[in-house]
Amino acid sequence: MIPVINAGALTLIDAADSTSGWSGWGSNSAKWGTSTDIYRENGISVAVAPNATGDGGFGRTGITSFDATANLVMVWVFVTSTAFVDSLANNGVYVRLATGTDWTSAYQDYYVGGNDVAWVGAGWRLIVVDANRAASRSNGSPTMTAITRVGVGFQFTATASKSDVICIDKMFYGTYVEVTTPSHTDGTNGITFTPNGGTNSTVVRLDGGSWITDGYEDGDYIRIENAGASIDGTYAVSVTSASTLTIPTGFTGTSTADLDAKVIGYTTLEDIYQKDGPTDDNWWGVIDKNRDGAYEVNYPLVFGDVSGALDCGWFSRAEVIIYADQALDNGATRTRSISTVTDTGETYVLIGDSSGTGEDRVGFGGSLFTEDSRSLNTGANIQYEELDLSDATMVEMYGATLDSIGGTGVQTGPSFPNATGHRVFNCTFVGSGEVQCGQTTFRNCTFTGYNAGSYGAILWNSNIDIERCFFLANYIAVRHTSTGSYDYVDLTFAANTYDVYNNTGGSLTINNNGSDATTSLGTVTFVTTVTLKVTVLDEAGDPVETAQTGIYALETVGAVTKDDELLSGTGGLDTNASGIAQNTGFNYPGDIDVEIRVRKASSGDSPKYIPLESPGLVAATGLDVIVTLLADPVNP
Repeated sequence: MIPVINAGALTLIDAADSTSGWSGWGSNSAKWGTSTDIYRENGISVAVAPNATGDGGFGRTGITSFDATANLVMVWVFVTSTAFVDSLANNGVYVRLATGTDWTSAYQDYYVGGNDVAWVGAGWRLIVVDANRAASRSNGSPTMTAITRVGVGFQFTATASKSDVICIDKMFYGTYVEVTTPSHTDGTNGITFTPNGGTNSTVVRLDGGSWITDGYEDGDYIRIENAGASIDGTYAVSVTSASTLTIPTGFTGTSTADLDAKVIGYTTLEDIYQKDGPTDDNWWGVIDKNRDGAYEVNYPLVFGDVSGALDCGWFSRAEVIIYADQALDNGATRTRSISTVTDTGETYVLIGDSSGTGEDRVGFGGSLFTEDSRSLNTGANIQYEELDLSDATMVEMYGATLDSIGGTGVQTGPSFPNATGHRVFNCTFVGSGEVQCGQTTFRNCTFTGYNAGSYGAILWNSNIDIERCFFLANYIAVRHTSTGSYDYVDLTFAANTYDVYNNTGGSLTINNNGSDATTSLGTVTFVTTVTLKVTVLDEAGDPVETAQTGIYALETVGAVTKDDELLSGTGGLDTNASGIAQNTGFNYPGDIDVEIRVRKASSGDSPKYIPLESPGLVAATGLDVIVTLLADPVNP
């Protein structure tokens, strides 16, 4: 899929195609020139072969002033080897933002690299600076809302007399890049959908236009909407021609000259990287690709039309997506993010794949979302990574792993739509921020390693739809902010410091329906309803009716006191015609050792049986046992 990349929220400072308008400071300030051997875009960069050690840099002057507190500042930098610069702490590589008539009277520096930082010596790097973070060093009083100079400085530790070894390329500032994808609907001629017996379904446009010209390619995924329940869905395209998209084993319905149907293409991070970089040679760099083939998110990437009716689809499978190490703010703003928007258009997200339907659906093949090292953001300057899908038209996430997305200790982690019809299946959230589940359906997911003191691995809400999920080794697993009574359905808790945090300021009751939450921060009433069931059979395996049956506690656990009878609370129950005595509403307080007592030996009983006493255990799943009574040979 050929995406539409809108860099309208970015402003070019300088393409670094010449040194016109550039000047320097400190060591090697007069040595800078241009290089056609090492460059990121347009075949040329600004470069230096240092002939002295020490602190110095080079940058663009006379810039139309811009607000660095409302924008990110981006610049491409290349350092051949770690041998040429000092460490991060010793200002090995830094970005300087300045105002005034020179580089040294009023500036703020932001340390972004050094011989101990991974990107140095590993090729071109897009450096992103957020001026809202504390400066690494400064002088004077620069007007950060009206920056007129942007440069890159180095603590040079070696010289290179013959070759350029340090380069600067394209500089720009802004807030995000917007991506949309081709879509097609035709209210005049329509689109024809033909199943062809369930194999090689075809999607034919009738307007005389071309799928290929619009950007569709073999191997793309498409989303069909408004064509009917037997057609709508997400499909892979095997063959693309001007008028026809062929879908193997596709839909089952037929619709001819459908005037309402819409076809939306899905793009990938590879598509964005190729279109922005090698194809168009723009190198805005919102998505870069490292030497291992992983995709790096450098600053906000928005899927969807921020202001308009354009559509978008984003597809990711088995990719490694890294939030790159950048010198960003330690505040609430998420300056490295992937998000979705829908103004009047539609935005679809498909991550991974699945098999099955409904509650039996199994997710697999998802991507890994993770963070780069934090060498640029230690201590107070912690970086924040965001995956905000809450405004998508449709989210399907299967088999993905989200590792440290949102940052442990951060309130807002990955966010999902607060509406029905969205799915997150078989995904793992590791040490991420507090997940905002919305009303998205979560099934068979694992939340682990979240260690913030004030938040949870997830935030509960009144619309939440989460079942059959696991909360393992978190400080707080689930945080509640609204009082009331809530059902936990088939949720497993293990090795959490607290399973539940009552952050409501009032009463909170948790009904454990197939769940085993037991520990809390703040007062929580846990109601765990399980079934206690005893089936009584005779030696032939036939049910014994009206056998007096009781389950007696051998220890005190929670509200259960030693010697309490648990089937009826008053001495047990008689078995029914199926030989069963049961309590389907027992409130489980924790594991209880019990004794099961069964008797049918009264004067009116015939036949009579030898009374039975047997040990048992009431566990989180309840108790379900079968006992066999032996006929009494002495008192038949």
